[in-house]
Amino acid sequence: PINVPTTIPGLTTVQLTYQVRVALGSELTLRTATYSLIAADANSGADLSVSNLTVGTVSVQSPGQLALSDIFAQANVSQGQSFVVTVGVQNTGQAGILNVAGTLSFSGAGLTVTPRVTNPTTAGGGQIANFLFDVTVAAGALPGPRTASLSFTAREAGTLANLSASRAAAGTVNVQ
Repeated sequence: PINVPTTIPGLTTVQLTYQVRVALGSELTLRTATYSLIAADANSGADLSVSNLTVGTVSVQSPGQLALSDIFAQANVSQGQSFVVTVGVQNTGQAGILNVAGTLSFSGAGLTVTPRVTNPTTAGGGQIANFLFDVTVAAGALPGPRTASLSFTAREAGTLANLSASRAAAGTVNVQ
Protein backbone atom coordinates (compact mmCIF):
# COMPACT_ATOMS: atom_id res chain seq x y z
CA PRO A 1 0.00 0.00 0.00
CA ILE A 2 0.94 3.61 -0.53
CA ASN A 3 0.97 5.96 2.54
CA VAL A 4 -0.45 3.57 5.13
CA PRO A 5 -1.03 5.21 8.54
CA THR A 6 0.03 3.32 11.65
CA THR A 7 -2.88 4.70 13.65
CA ILE A 8 -6.40 5.70 12.67
CA PRO A 9 -8.25 8.05 15.05
CA GLY A 10 -11.73 7.00 16.19
CA LEU A 11 -14.71 7.76 13.93
CA THR A 12 -12.50 8.50 10.92
CA THR A 13 -12.10 6.81 7.57
CA VAL A 14 -8.83 6.14 5.78
CA GLN A 15 -8.56 5.31 2.11
CA LEU A 16 -5.73 2.90 1.30
CA THR A 17 -4.29 3.02 -2.21
CA TYR A 18 -2.48 0.12 -3.88
CA GLN A 19 -0.56 -0.06 -7.12
CA VAL A 20 -0.76 -3.46 -8.79
CA ARG A 21 1.43 -4.57 -11.68
CA VAL A 22 0.35 -7.49 -13.86
CA ALA A 23 3.26 -9.67 -14.91
CA LEU A 24 3.76 -10.43 -18.60
CA GLY A 25 2.34 -13.83 -19.43
CA SER A 26 -0.32 -13.65 -16.71
CA GLU A 27 -3.50 -15.59 -17.34
CA LEU A 28 -6.04 -13.42 -19.19
CA THR A 29 -9.08 -13.68 -16.97
CA LEU A 30 -11.25 -11.89 -14.43
CA ARG A 31 -9.45 -11.59 -11.07
CA THR A 32 -11.04 -10.96 -7.68
CA ALA A 33 -9.19 -8.59 -5.39
CA THR A 34 -9.24 -9.46 -1.69
CA TYR A 35 -7.90 -7.53 1.24
CA SER A 36 -6.69 -8.46 4.71
CA LEU A 37 -5.98 -5.99 7.50
CA ILE A 38 -4.31 -6.62 10.83
CA ALA A 39 -5.54 -4.13 13.43
CA ALA A 40 -6.19 -3.78 17.14
CA ASP A 41 -8.20 -1.30 19.19
CA ALA A 42 -5.74 1.19 20.74
CA ASN A 43 -7.66 1.32 24.04
CA SER A 44 -8.73 -2.26 24.68
CA GLY A 45 -6.28 -4.17 22.48
CA ALA A 46 -9.23 -6.09 20.98
CA ASP A 47 -8.46 -7.70 17.63
CA LEU A 48 -10.16 -5.78 14.77
CA SER A 49 -8.46 -7.68 11.96
CA VAL A 50 -10.32 -8.70 8.79
CA SER A 51 -9.18 -11.16 6.17
CA ASN A 52 -10.15 -12.10 2.64
CA LEU A 53 -12.52 -9.18 2.29
CA THR A 54 -13.57 -8.96 -1.38
CA VAL A 55 -13.00 -5.43 -2.64
CA GLY A 56 -13.68 -5.76 -6.37
CA THR A 57 -12.70 -7.45 -9.60
CA VAL A 58 -10.15 -6.68 -12.28
CA SER A 59 -10.10 -8.01 -15.81
CA VAL A 60 -6.59 -8.96 -16.98
CA GLN A 61 -6.43 -8.30 -20.73
CA SER A 62 -3.84 -8.65 -23.44
CA PRO A 63 -2.54 -5.21 -24.48
CA GLY A 64 -3.92 -3.47 -27.55
CA GLN A 65 -1.95 -4.09 -30.76
CA LEU A 66 -2.22 -2.79 -34.34
CA ALA A 67 -2.50 -5.00 -37.41
CA LEU A 68 -2.96 -3.51 -40.90
CA SER A 69 -4.79 -4.98 -43.89
CA ASP A 70 -3.88 -4.53 -47.53
CA ILE A 71 -5.50 -1.54 -49.19
CA PHE A 72 -8.94 -1.91 -50.75
CA ALA A 73 -9.18 0.17 -53.94
CA GLN A 74 -10.01 -0.21 -57.57
CA ALA A 75 -7.20 -1.90 -59.52
CA ASN A 76 -6.98 0.66 -62.34
CA VAL A 77 -7.29 4.44 -62.14
CA SER A 78 -7.02 7.11 -64.82
CA GLN A 79 -5.01 10.30 -64.92
CA GLY A 80 -7.10 13.14 -63.43
CA GLN A 81 -9.36 10.71 -61.53
CA SER A 82 -10.15 10.68 -57.79
CA PHE A 83 -10.83 7.47 -55.90
CA VAL A 84 -11.21 6.16 -52.34
CA VAL A 85 -8.88 3.72 -50.57
CA THR A 86 -10.01 1.74 -47.51
CA VAL A 87 -7.58 0.30 -44.97
CA GLY A 88 -8.64 -2.05 -42.19
CA VAL A 89 -6.86 -1.48 -38.88
CA GLN A 90 -7.41 -4.29 -36.40
CA ASN A 91 -6.78 -4.16 -32.68
CA THR A 92 -5.57 -7.72 -32.10
CA GLY A 93 -5.40 -7.25 -28.30
CA GLN A 94 -8.19 -7.23 -25.75
CA ALA A 95 -7.54 -3.76 -24.31
CA GLY A 96 -8.72 -0.76 -26.33
CA ILE A 97 -6.52 1.55 -28.37
CA LEU A 98 -6.74 5.35 -28.55
CA ASN A 99 -5.51 8.19 -30.77
CA VAL A 100 -5.36 5.97 -33.85
CA ALA A 101 -4.00 7.85 -36.87
CA GLY A 102 -2.41 6.78 -40.10
CA THR A 103 -0.86 7.73 -43.38
CA LEU A 104 -1.07 6.19 -46.82
CA SER A 105 1.43 6.94 -49.55
CA PHE A 106 2.11 5.61 -53.02
CA SER A 107 5.38 5.05 -54.85
CA GLY A 108 6.19 7.38 -57.71
CA ALA A 109 4.77 10.85 -58.20
CA GLY A 110 1.36 12.25 -59.04
CA LEU A 111 -0.94 10.74 -56.40
CA THR A 112 -2.18 13.03 -53.62
CA VAL A 113 -3.59 11.31 -50.52
CA THR A 114 -5.87 12.92 -47.92
CA PRO A 115 -7.18 11.01 -44.88
CA ARG A 116 -10.85 11.54 -44.07
CA VAL A 117 -11.52 13.65 -40.97
CA THR A 118 -14.28 11.17 -40.05
CA ASN A 119 -11.80 8.30 -39.62
CA PRO A 120 -12.12 6.54 -36.25
CA THR A 121 -9.67 7.35 -33.46
CA THR A 122 -10.35 4.33 -31.22
CA ALA A 123 -10.82 0.58 -31.52
CA GLY A 124 -11.95 -1.83 -28.82
CA GLY A 125 -10.33 -5.17 -28.24
CA GLY A 126 -10.57 -7.39 -31.32
CA GLN A 127 -12.30 -4.69 -33.40
CA ILE A 128 -11.49 -3.67 -36.96
CA ALA A 129 -11.70 0.04 -37.75
CA ASN A 130 -11.92 1.06 -41.40
CA PHE A 131 -9.94 4.12 -42.47
CA LEU A 132 -10.79 5.99 -45.67
CA PHE A 133 -8.37 8.01 -47.78
CA ASP A 134 -9.30 10.22 -50.74
CA VAL A 135 -6.73 9.93 -53.53
CA THR A 136 -6.39 12.21 -56.55
CA VAL A 137 -4.34 11.21 -59.58
CA ALA A 138 -2.69 14.20 -61.24
CA ALA A 139 -3.50 14.75 -64.92
CA GLY A 140 0.21 14.42 -65.74
CA ALA A 141 0.90 11.34 -63.58
CA LEU A 142 2.98 8.78 -65.45
CA PRO A 143 1.20 5.51 -66.25
CA GLY A 144 2.18 2.37 -64.35
CA PRO A 145 1.75 0.54 -61.07
CA ARG A 146 1.96 2.40 -57.76
CA THR A 147 2.74 0.51 -54.54
CA ALA A 148 0.91 1.59 -51.40
CA SER A 149 2.69 2.02 -48.05
CA LEU A 150 0.94 2.37 -44.70
CA SER A 151 2.03 3.75 -41.35
CA PHE A 152 -0.25 3.89 -38.28
CA THR A 153 0.20 4.92 -34.66
CA ALA A 154 -1.99 4.62 -31.56
CA ARG A 155 -1.82 4.43 -27.78
CA GLU A 156 -2.79 1.43 -25.70
CA ALA A 157 -5.75 2.44 -23.51
CA GLY A 158 -4.64 0.77 -20.30
CA THR A 159 -0.95 1.70 -20.22
CA LEU A 160 -0.90 4.60 -22.72
CA ALA A 161 2.06 2.87 -24.38
CA ASN A 162 2.84 4.05 -27.91
CA LEU A 163 1.92 1.57 -30.64
CA SER A 164 2.87 1.57 -34.30
CA ALA A 165 2.49 -0.62 -37.38
CA SER A 166 3.54 -0.19 -40.98
CA ARG A 167 3.38 -2.08 -44.26
CA ALA A 168 5.76 -1.23 -47.09
CA ALA A 169 3.87 -3.13 -49.78
CA ALA A 170 0.19 -2.99 -48.88
CA GLY A 171 -1.16 -3.37 -52.42
CA THR A 172 -0.99 -1.64 -55.79
CA VAL A 173 -3.01 0.67 -57.99
CA ASN A 174 -2.31 0.93 -61.71
CA VAL A 175 -2.36 4.42 -63.24
CA GLN A 176 -3.55 4.41 -66.86
